[in-house]
Amino acid sequence: MKRRWPALMLICVALGATSCGDDDDDSEGEPQGDTAEQAPDSEESSFDVTAIETALAEQLGGGGGGLSSLEDVTVECPDDVTAEAGAEFDCEADAVAGADTPEPGAPVTGSITVTLQDDTGEAFDYDGAVEGGGFSQELSGSSTVTSE
Repeated sequence: MKRRWPALMLICVALGATSCGDDDDDSEGEPQGDTAEQAPDSEESSFDVTAIETALAEQLGGGGGGLSSLEDVTVECPDDVTAEAGAEFDCEADAVAGADTPEPGAPVTGSITVTLQDDTGEAFDYDGAVEGGGFSQELSGSSTVTSE
């Protein structure tokens, strides 16, 4: 019998040990593999809004034909946005009134609503306004960004 045991072990190793023993039978019905596969799907549905924030800041700051009256523009959007067509979220804009405004150096703030045009998050519409320091500006349009 001693010679049969090593032979049986070699067969089990050759078969990947999936059909040798009762322990594997207990784990087959458990969702261990399913749970691990679901996590990446969840992450794929959300995306990084940094490109949208940058595009909006450039639009406000004059870096793309935007409002040259603003300086030090930052835009912050929520981190938990799901990339799907029609998804809508609000971003907050902060800037400083430029030299050609009634109160240069004054804080300028506003809110911009973004609506995604597709499931990639690369094409979007925006609509909002910023004001402060005697300065007020509405903005709206469409933009396309490329994710890295």
